[in-house]
Amino acid sequence: PALEAEVFGRGKGGIRALFLIDSGASVSLLPSGDAGVLRIRMDGGKKTIVRGIGDSPFFGYAHTVRFRFDSYPTFRVPVLVADRPDVPRILGREGVFSRFGIVFDEPMRRTALLDSKKNRKTLDSVFR
Repeated sequence: PALEAEVFGRGKGGIRALFLIDSGASVSLLPSGDAGVLRIRMDGGKKTIVRGIGDSPFFGYAHTVRFRFDSYPTFRVPVLVADRPDVPRILGREGVFSRFGIVFDEPMRRTALLDSKKNRKTLDSVFR
């Protein structure tokens, strides 16, 4: 499953991109090419080993960016910017999953985000 999101770094520039939703990923991931567009100095973040994507570990640099989904207001999300351009954009749990109920409708091949506070009754009705 995937979601389209807008991501903003420093300044007004940003990107609109498709993110794979990965509940097994603790943090979101961006490829190195996004750093320039978002005006992020990769080595300005804490260097971290990233595992679980591809055949071998690689390095990522911890940063915080602003995300926006659909008509929701922007919010801050911790991300790792990979030191490689060939990794997928991944939407991990930290900073995102606690804000939204994520609904997958596989037969229709669609994904919806529901604000976990505003849509609490709807989310609760799904689990009854």
